[in-house]
Amino acid sequence: MILLLLEIICVWLIVGNLILLFSYRQALRQFWLEPMVKQPIIIFESDDWGPGPAEHGQALHKIHQLLTEFRDYRGHCAHMTIGAVLSIPDAEKIQQSQYQAYAGLDLSQPQFSDVLGSLKQGQQAGVFSLQLHGREHYWPHTLLSEMQHNNDLKEWLAHNSAYTEKLPSPLQSRWNPPLSIADIAVAVKQEVDLFKRCFGVAAEVVVPPTFVWNEEVEISWRSHGIHTIITPGQRYYKRSETRFWSDKKRIVNHQTSATGQTYLVRNQYFEPEFGHQWREAIDKVTSSIKLARPCLFETHRFNFVNSEEGCQNSLYQMRSLLEQVTKTWPDCCFLSSLELVRLPQHDPDKLLIHHWRHRLQCWRNRAFTLPKFRYLATLTGLNLACWLIVQVKPVTDFSLWQHQSDKPRSN
Repeated sequence: MILLLLEIICVWLIVGNLILLFSYRQALRQFWLEPMVKQPIIIFESDDWGPGPAEHGQALHKIHQLLTEFRDYRGHCAHMTIGAVLSIPDAEKIQQSQYQAYAGLDLSQPQFSDVLGSLKQGQQAGVFSLQLHGREHYWPHTLLSEMQHNNDLKEWLAHNSAYTEKLPSPLQSRWNPPLSIADIAVAVKQEVDLFKRCFGVAAEVVVPPTFVWNEEVEISWRSHGIHTIITPGQRYYKRSETRFWSDKKRIVNHQTSATGQTYLVRNQYFEPEFGHQWREAIDKVTSSIKLARPCLFETHRFNFVNSEEGCQNSLYQMRSLLEQVTKTWPDCCFLSSLELVRLPQHDPDKLLIHHWRHRLQCWRNRAFTLPKFRYLATLTGLNLACWLIVQVKPVTDFSLWQHQSDKPRSN
C-alpha cells in the first residue's frame, strides 16, 4: 500500500509538472531567455519633449542639473532618455486655410532654440539620450479632419498647440488610423530625416506614441536604421478612447521582432503629477530587482511643464528617489537604453547573470508573476524542486540575494 501510494505521488508529480510546464511553455521560455541583471539598473524615460516655449528649455536644464548630482559606483551620472516630438501644428497657417490644409512648425526653427539647445547640452553631457517619438505625436490629417467640426480642438490649436498631451487620447496615437504602407514609408522617412537635421545624429531608438504601432511601421523604422523599440510589454495595433487591441500579448526585454529589431520594456511609472511618490518608486525598484530586470521609469514632460509648482514637486520626488536608491543600493547602475540593449554583447561591468543556478531562482520569481502559476507550481512540487536545487550549494557571492532581503530605509 505504501509503495502504491509512492508510485501514485511520483506519477502525479511527473505528469502534473509536464502539464504545467507545457501549459505555460511560451512565457516560461521567454522568461528564461530574457537577460537577467544582478545589480539594480535605473533609467528615467521621458516622452513628449519638442517644440515649445522657452520655459520648457529651462525645465530641461533643471532636470539636467539634478541628474548630474547623482552618480553610480562607476562614476556614471543618472540618466534620462528623451522621447522627442519634432513638430507641432502651425496654428496661424491652419486657421488661415479655414482648417482645410495642415502645416507644421518643427523643432529646428529659431523660436524653439531654447528647447533644442537644452536637449543638445544634455546629450553632450551624457545625461540625456535622444529617442524618436515621432515627427508629430498624432497623424496630421486625422487631427485636421477632427478639428473641422470640433470647437474644443480649434481652441486647443489657438492656445495650446505645443501641448500634445492635452489632445483627446485617441488623437495622440500617431499610428492608430488605418494607413497604407506607402503613407507609413513616407511618414517614417520624414521623421527620421527631421530627427537627424535637428540633433545631428541618426535615430536608433523609437518610442511609439501611446504605444500603438504595427509591423508595417516596424519595417519602415528598420529600413532607416532604427534597431530598438521601447514597449509597454505588449504591442498595441489599434486603440479607442477606452480600449487597446494587442497582437503581441507579452514582450520581454531583448526579445527580437519579426523584423530583427530589439524590444525593451518600460516596466514602471513615475508620474508625480498623478500623485506618484518616491517611496512608491523605491518599492518598484525592489520589485524589479527581485525579477532581475532593469527598472525603466516612464515620466512624461507634463510633470515638469504644467506649472512651476508641479515642476518643483517632480524634481523633489526625483531627487528623493535618487538619494534613496544610491543610499540603499550603492552598486546601482545608471544606463541609457542603448547601453542596456547592447548589454548582452558588451558587458564590461559584468552586470548579467550567467550561472544557471542563479538564473533558476530569477526565472522562478518571474514565473510567479504569471496567473495562478505560483499556486499550481506549489501543488505539483515544482516550486519545492526549484527551491531545493538553488539551495544545494550556498550562494555567497551573488548580490541579488542581498538585494531581495534588503528593505529600503526611509529618511
